[in-house]
Amino acid sequence: MTTRRPLVLVSGSLSELPQGDTVVGANPSLLPNPSGLLLEGSKLGIDGVALVSGQAAQTTANTALSSGNAALSVGVAALASGTAALSSGNAALSLGTTALASGNAALAAFSYNYTLSSGNRTIATRERTTVLTSGVIITLPASVTTGAEVAVGNASGITTTVVSGNGARIMQLAENMTIDVANVNVSLVYVNATLGWRIY
Repeated sequence: MTTRRPLVLVSGSLSELPQGDTVVGANPSLLPNPSGLLLEGSKLGIDGVALVSGQAAQTTANTALSSGNAALSVGVAALASGTAALSSGNAALSLGTTALASGNAALAAFSYNYTLSSGNRTIATRERTTVLTSGVIITLPASVTTGAEVAVGNASGITTTVVSGNGARIMQLAENMTIDVANVNVSLVYVNATLGWRIY
């Protein structure tokens, strides 16, 4: 009777169990040099060392997967935070642009500057006029609406500048106003027909 050794899988090829290796018990284990997969009868088995090694590899892979998932979660959170920061930055930029537009509008409030050196003058809304000579009459705009604004200034030594309401009241009075203080600037804003032009 011929004794045959169990078939084992070595480097992808089936061969008999190498000399010095033995199969012990119902669950095969190999000593002293485990060979991994082995075939005993009609059953394919794994030696103990190979199984432990495989389980360790699986644990390592699971740990790596868990670590990768954690890193992915952190990356997603960081992306969300960055997106929120970008959104906040865009909102701040929008506010800044609005403020700039508002500031530019305020800067352009008095778009006309005029220096009056002689004669009388009817000024326009948003006009600033500086009077350099005595006896000048400044006539305010006609057909004005609420919010209309002008500015009249006296130069050094001038105390006789007359401001005419051009049909509208000035400080609720239906009469002309004289700017009798030198080096003073007067801003007037039209409120309504009753109050007329108000000094600010």
